[in-house]
Amino acid sequence: MPTQKHPGSSNIGFLRQGESLIRRLEEGLFTGASELVPGGTVGSHFRHCLDFYVSFLRGLETGNVDYDSRDRTPQWETSRERALGALARVVRDLEAVRAEDTLRPLEVRGDGPQDEEGWSRSSVGRELQYLLSHTIHHYAIVGSILRAKGFEPGPDFGVAPSTLRHWGRAGGVAS
Repeated sequence: MPTQKHPGSSNIGFLRQGESLIRRLEEGLFTGASELVPGGTVGSHFRHCLDFYVSFLRGLETGNVDYDSRDRTPQWETSRERALGALARVVRDLEAVRAEDTLRPLEVRGDGPQDEEGWSRSSVGRELQYLLSHTIHHYAIVGSILRAKGFEPGPDFGVAPSTLRHWGRAGGVAS
């Protein structure tokens, strides 16, 4: 019988990619203001992603994921060590999500189309897909901020797996 892939393995892989990047950064690159994205820092984008994962994980307990009610923990964007600690906790908690949980229904609130009460139906698996896309989007912004500061995060940082597969079939990075 084939081994089933962990439902959050892609999310965990991207979070670990972020952890690896944070470990390579000096504090100033993590917390420094960006001319490219006014008001945005590398740290603020990591904090934002972490806030969404924490909201998701908290919602697993109740069945209600409220992305609009985030903690917005400032230490996660102003301290590499605090961000790394939060990343480790999120990865640990994602590793506890089981394959049989993916179809479990959730009610979700966040920006976007919603019913009259502000909640939409979803599932654990769908929210993991959403979080992956959200993470990739913010990693792409982080990559742009860092490149503008002269730091190369890596050619695949902030690039979706489907794009990487396409590049592989097409023989390299699109220009």
